[in-house]
Amino acid sequence: MDKEEELKLEYTKELRICEEKEDQLARNKTKVFQEMDDYIKETEYWAGKLPYGREALSEAYRNFQNESLELEDRFHQERKRIMNEMEELEQNYKKELRNLEH
Repeated sequence: MDKEEELKLEYTKELRICEEKEDQLARNKTKVFQEMDDYIKETEYWAGKLPYGREALSEAYRNFQNESLELEDRFHQERKRIMNEMEELEQNYKKELRNLEH
């Protein structure tokens, strides 16, 4: 295997790792938001059964909105970090290819 093939193999491997991180992040995001949705549904259920249920429901929605905005921002930042990592890998790969040509 020549240097170019080794470099491409290493780049492909690192790129797959980044893609897996991105996939895992998407799965985690889905799971977290599903758990929050379940919490809201449970709160809605108990809101109809308990005294002051409407207040509890209003508070749950406020908490949900605040948490979901914060989480969405965190997920976006992490995805951006992964995308930057992938971009850096590509740039390094291209640089190494150029170095091999010279």
